[in-house]
Amino acid sequence: MGVSHHSHLKPKVVYLGDRDEVSGRFVLKHYTMEQQKVDFSKKGEPALKQIRKALGYSQEALARKIGVSVRTLNRWERGVYTPTFTIPQIKNLEQELEGLGLRFRDLPDDLGPLPSSH
Repeated sequence: MGVSHHSHLKPKVVYLGDRDEVSGRFVLKHYTMEQQKVDFSKKGEPALKQIRKALGYSQEALARKIGVSVRTLNRWERGVYTPTFTIPQIKNLEQELEGLGLRFRDLPDDLGPLPSSH
């Protein structure tokens, strides 16, 4: 099975199951989520935004998961403020990164927008 790497796609969930012969309902046996690639070298696409998009989250959902306000996450993604995290927020973000096969050491030093080349 191939993995699509289009940046606008959310992680693809593949469900495996069978129809219940009595009720006719679908019975879930297993599901997997294909991992999305994150390319931190993309110009103009903030690393934090790439992570959020690869996870398939809205700003509101990721903000809630890591424990910050939507306004704060939005400002981080736009480069208005440099992200700073509390220890609980780091732990929450690290847990989300695991879903992408990433660790903190894999992240670039700047999670905001990359400087545009003039």
